[in-house]
Amino acid sequence: METAELEAFAFTTNTGFGGMVPGTYDLTVTATGDATVIVVPATTISIDAAGIYTVIMRDPDPAVVGDTTGFILTDDFTAP
Repeated sequence: METAELEAFAFTTNTGFGGMVPGTYDLTVTATGDATVIVVPATTISIDAAGIYTVIMRDPDPAVVGDTTGFILTDDFTAP
């Protein structure tokens, strides 16, 4: 499991583009000031070399019963 961190960014922040080492990652969002409080449960992703990936964190949809905050994941293999 690879490790990468984005620290101290606020909701609606665009982190821009960045490079990551190919591998498997658990995406998790933790509370400000306390990394032990998980706000969004882990989602596991795999990163391939030369792949293009986008991760968007979203609020729950109030129109969908039981919907929770989570991630929208896309990659260069996803048809438009």
